[in-house]
Amino acid sequence: MRVFKNKRLAGACLLVIGLLPMSRFAYNKLANNWDMLAYMALVMDVNVGNADSVHSYVYARFRESVPPETYTQLTATSPYRKLMATDPQAFYKQLPFYSVKPLYILFCKLCYAMGQTLTKATVIPSVITFILIGLLLYFWLSKYLKIWVAFIFSLLFMHCGFMLNSARLSSPDMLSAFFLLCSLYFTIEKPSVLGLFTFLLLSVFTRIDNLLFSICMITVCTFSGSWAKRISLFNYLAMTGLLVAAYFIITTISSRAAFGILYYPTFIHYFNSSYSYRETFSIKEYLTLLNAKLVAGFYSSSFLIFVLLGIMTTIHTVKSIRFQEIPFTSIICILVLLLSFVRFFMFPDLSDRFYLAYYALIFIVLLKRFVLNEMKNKQ
Repeated sequence: MRVFKNKRLAGACLLVIGLLPMSRFAYNKLANNWDMLAYMALVMDVNVGNADSVHSYVYARFRESVPPETYTQLTATSPYRKLMATDPQAFYKQLPFYSVKPLYILFCKLCYAMGQTLTKATVIPSVITFILIGLLLYFWLSKYLKIWVAFIFSLLFMHCGFMLNSARLSSPDMLSAFFLLCSLYFTIEKPSVLGLFTFLLLSVFTRIDNLLFSICMITVCTFSGSWAKRISLFNYLAMTGLLVAAYFIITTISSRAAFGILYYPTFIHYFNSSYSYRETFSIKEYLTLLNAKLVAGFYSSSFLIFVLLGIMTTIHTVKSIRFQEIPFTSIICILVLLLSFVRFFMFPDLSDRFYLAYYALIFIVLLKRFVLNEMKNKQ
């Protein structure tokens, strides 16, 4: 047993070494998405200074850190980006969309306080959690696969384009994916009420739209009747209440200008590809946007592939339409698939960065089912 643990740890060390080159690439070759500018302002703490001084400082640091063509691309290639680059008040009014990710912003502030440049500080959380997700994937798979096989599969998965591209982004998505995947680990692999709730709560403080996933997960674990642990009704209500309270705490603290504590009722008015404020929008405009994002997502993301894989992992285990007879892991996979579509209809965007934890879960469950079926056939 001790030899196995030593080999497992050696495999983890080798995996970190294997991930370092791409981690370094992500650190040095930032994706330079526009969101970086908003997070840079929040790292500087826009409340300390006035909007004009923070705006000028952020854009000056950004100009120094990126090639001229990148600066032009993110400041002059659309009316929205031109407005953000020239109007400090308009830029300031966008910040509540980004300040509702406090855990990620705190992580960025720590990196900045430790001497990183303002631009690099916004991507380091993605780079670090890129490695952490790889390790979690490896330790999870090594329970069912030989160590060297788990190492290879983990290394290959982490080198997929959707993982590498997300590691280069100044966004909370990689950190969010890590917390969600940890919560799934403590749901499926090592059932723990405390572990499940802790990481779900951390995920909400990273991205408040994780609230829907968190409440659904706790509800399924409580009322499905097939989870290994038991959650009392009191604990269920307490955990749900704390998650909802976290949502309102975040939105209340982050509220600025015309943005209310509910956040999404205001956010919905920006529900168009031009990012301009609209008091109302028609169903036709929404369906047009939905169609455009769906086509773009199928063309440029891995979403459809993982939906098909997710269906493959569950369809042969669901032998009854009765909820109580469906295996718990299949229930979680079905929930993940349903929430993926719900999220898309609420916020039409199929970018891979929003679904990384779901991709990893389907990948793990598919390999786990394959191994268990092989062992069953040999008996």
